[in-house]
Amino acid sequence: MSGVKKAEAEAATAITSHDQEGQAPSEASPPQEPATDVAQSKPRKVASPQGGRISFSRRQTSQRTLTFDPYAEEEARQLELEAQKQQSALQPNRRKAISIGMGTTLHAREMKYPGPGNLTLFDGRTLEFEAVLISADPKAGMMRLDWRILKETNSACRSDNLPACTEVDIFFDTNLLKAEGTFSTQEETLSSNPPDRPIFKFNATALVLEDRFSRTPTFRTQLALFSPDRSDSSLIFYPFDAYTAEIIFFARENRTGNTVGVSIKQTRGIAVYGIIVLLSKTPCLSVVTYICRGLETEFGHTFNSDVPPGLVEATITLTRSTLVKSYSIVSTIAIWLITIILALVMITTVFFGFKQRGEVLLIPVATLFAFTQLRQSMPGAPDGFGDIVDLVGIVPCLALLALTAAFSLGAFILTDPTNMPRQVSWKLMHDAFPSLNTSPKEEKEQELAAKNP
Repeated sequence: MSGVKKAEAEAATAITSHDQEGQAPSEASPPQEPATDVAQSKPRKVASPQGGRISFSRRQTSQRTLTFDPYAEEEARQLELEAQKQQSALQPNRRKAISIGMGTTLHAREMKYPGPGNLTLFDGRTLEFEAVLISADPKAGMMRLDWRILKETNSACRSDNLPACTEVDIFFDTNLLKAEGTFSTQEETLSSNPPDRPIFKFNATALVLEDRFSRTPTFRTQLALFSPDRSDSSLIFYPFDAYTAEIIFFARENRTGNTVGVSIKQTRGIAVYGIIVLLSKTPCLSVVTYICRGLETEFGHTFNSDVPPGLVEATITLTRSTLVKSYSIVSTIAIWLITIILALVMITTVFFGFKQRGEVLLIPVATLFAFTQLRQSMPGAPDGFGDIVDLVGIVPCLALLALTAAFSLGAFILTDPTNMPRQVSWKLMHDAFPSLNTSPKEEKEQELAAKNP
């Protein structure tokens, strides 16, 4: 029994020293073998009730493990998911903000008139007009404007002085008007003489008395796009074409023939097809901005010192907006890139025998129809083919794409491109073009190594 107690004491001493040092003992003294009957009656107590004694380092690890809170990790995961949801929810809002910004910037606006500015006004009886743009169509070679008489200024015409409300004749240069308007030139001989037939008769008495039985003082003119000084006034120059329309009109009293001044007081109206009309303001030039059919329109008074008082002479210039020009240029570049890529894919498969997927070789057939639809989507583009965009981009690309589609279909009929032994890869590109695989620094190092072997 004394031997057993001695062995137990040595084992307890070894375990205690091991816990204090934080590491396993280098050597353990071999315990003496107890008698068989003693070992069976009283076993050695070298273990704790929960198992073997735990070392100091393992206790520290277990304490750190017990300080881990699974609920905190779950809460952090939930917060991360909520942050991701909020971030994903902000992306549609950003897209909406961009769309709203583009809409408010590019949408059609009412035409605004900045006022006469530094223009010399007629000091006598004057009629104030409102001009409303209806349409501007370079294809038809005309532009429609509605005119409405608002009131008289510097006039003695009042309800208590009706004798002063004389009838006024309004004359336009009919050679600058289209014949299909409210005024027809079919009943007179065209000439360069001053116009003697008024385009509209203004009843001043009816306006002053607000006679409901009288007709509204409004009329429409169809201006001809008359561009004698411009070499780019043709649809063949689309989208870089430009046109001009001239306006010359004046007014006279019917009985006396005295001059009555005319002035443009207001301008408004939005033409169809989203044309942008830009009116600026320069000395002796009144200009306004409104939206029209892909055209920037400059409308103002012609600078001419010989223009008599009371006569309005104006020139309207129509050009394509920057948005239309940019869209046409970007579309043409995209068409060329797509055509070149599809042609290279066809060449690598048909002429060099590289493996290619079947659906890729069918893309040129569908692209033939897509290009024509893209061309029709260009704002204000002329019907058919023949303008600069067609000659530079659409027509040659359609020819190359037609050949690409023909060779691609021939590859399917005669062979099976999906079972070719070789396949295009970046390694082949680097082998064919070694310069793609080396940087300028590496090239210099190779040159120095070649000079100094």
